[in-house]
Amino acid sequence: MPSWLAHAPAAMGTAALFAPASAPRRYWVTAALCGIIPDVDFLGAPFGATAYSTLFGGHRGITHGIPFAIAFGTLIAWRGFRDAQWDGLRPRLALAFMLAIATHGLLDALTDNGPPVAFLSPLSLERYTFAWHPINPSAAYGVRGFARLPIVLANEFFWAGLPGIVLIVASVTWRRRRLVSLGRRPSVDTADSFAIRPEHVSSQDTASTDGTLAE
Repeated sequence: MPSWLAHAPAAMGTAALFAPASAPRRYWVTAALCGIIPDVDFLGAPFGATAYSTLFGGHRGITHGIPFAIAFGTLIAWRGFRDAQWDGLRPRLALAFMLAIATHGLLDALTDNGPPVAFLSPLSLERYTFAWHPINPSAAYGVRGFARLPIVLANEFFWAGLPGIVLIVASVTWRRRRLVSLGRRPSVDTADSFAIRPEHVSSQDTASTDGTLAE
């Protein structure tokens, strides 16, 4: 299955589509965690604690479903970003985090390693997978698997990490250039803010400039 090294950048790339021009670190860290959190149902599996996974409908069960993404993304936006500066922006945050969480199940459905994904759980226990599985076609287990680890990670980077990075760079660059074209810049005085303000010129600077022009 894809590792967290694939899930995190993919989630961040998706969240980048809704990010401000100068996104605070808090936004990116939350987006990365959204891409990882669905695997909470797998924490005990490597140690034989399969009963833990059963609580979530098995691996790739409830926490990999679309209902979970909607509910948890909304919870994060409204409970994790309660500061006044986020007022009016939480629906945008919720959508970003919902989609960031949902990327996890989509990536898992693009691999033939592990069970199919219960996208509609808990509404339906039906599991789904894509017909095409380009990501991590063979898991790296044991000594022979360890030797293949660089190939597996390169595969994940190509199909998940790289597209995520491209989305981040493209989205942030586009927003910053758009603000520059409008003669504006993102507010950096408040760490957690989407606010945008025009450049301010003091009266002293204006007077100085006028004097220089007059000369």
